[in-house]
Order: sequence, then C-alpha cells, then structure tokens
Amino acid sequence: GLCALVCAAVHGDAVGPSRTGIWIDRRPFDCQYDSVVCHQCDAPECYYACDTEDAFYIDEKTGARAIDSDNCSGCRQCIEACVFDTPRIRWDEERQVAVKCDLCSHRPEGPACVAFCPMQALTVVREVGA
Repeated sequence: GLCALVCAAVHGDAVGPSRTGIWIDRRPFDCQYDSVVCHQCDAPECYYACDTEDAFYIDEKTGARAIDSDNCSGCRQCIEACVFDTPRIRWDEERQVAVKCDLCSHRPEGPACVAFCPMQALTVVREVGA
C-alpha cells in the first residue's frame, strides 16, 4: 500500500485513502493483491461526462486524463460515468472533489507509485487502443 501513500503525498498536503489515485484491492484469503488505477482510456466516458469547465483535462505531455481539483464542482458525474465496475475515480470526502491518477504529470521522472514501490510490482504500460 505504499503506492497509495506516496500518491497522496506527492499530490497534496494530506495523506489518506480518499486522496490517492491508486489503491490496493486486498483479498488476503485468496493471496490476491491488485492495484486499482485509472486505465487512461482512449475515449474516456468520465472526461466527456464532466460539464465543469477546466475541471477535467487531457495532459498534453503525458496524455493522462486528469482532474484539476481546484476547478472540480463535485458533481460526481465522472465517477458515475467510469466504465469499470469499481470506478477508477475516488471521492475526496473532505474536499468534496473527485480524485484520479494523472500519471504524476508534474514529476519529470514519472509516476511516484512506480518509483517508490518496494516490490517493483508497478509499471506504466502504454497500449495502443486501450
């Protein structure tokens, strides 16, 4: 779970489960631990569902579909529009905004979760047509 802590830490001034763009789906009795993160879809329903100007954007450098929390109105339309059974967008209860992975666009060295994973279990995979 260090990936989730690092994600929250590099994106703000507080660390907590609702402040991270990645989290771990833990099923210890099945020995199953899966990272849950935005897939950065080519045609992101979440992006198109957002009606708030400048809240949801596509980063020109990384191509990440990202949310500017300063502009998020808190309507949750992006969360509802996510095509995955477990939406890849989190709700930050304290700030009343949506939060998702932005591939650490502000970090020249790339996503912090990948860099700081002690097991080196995370990588960024770029798939054509994803």
